[in-house]
Amino acid sequence: MVEGQKDDEAHRLLTGALQVWRLEASVSDDGNGGFLVAMGEITATVQRCDDGAWRLTVGARETRHAGVPGLLRGLHAALDPEYRPIRFRIAPGTG
Repeated sequence: MVEGQKDDEAHRLLTGALQVWRLEASVSDDGNGGFLVAMGEITATVQRCDDGAWRLTVGARETRHAGVPGLLRGLHAALDPEYRPIRFRIAPGTG
């Protein structure tokens, strides 16, 4: 897969997530290989790290996420103050 395809897929992922969350936000190229996600007064920067992790920067706060689920949880929480993540564990039953 070439770099441009990776960028297109990440852009589609971010815009698709915003649609699912029903948030009025925009996704654009940040000029450094990442994306700017803007909603009202909030601007988040999403970048892929060399080791495959994701970096999410909102204001002065920067977080690293090992995978896409963590990145999307962090982005959703940054954009939507009413968002509360639900965590659950799937484990084998006892019966």
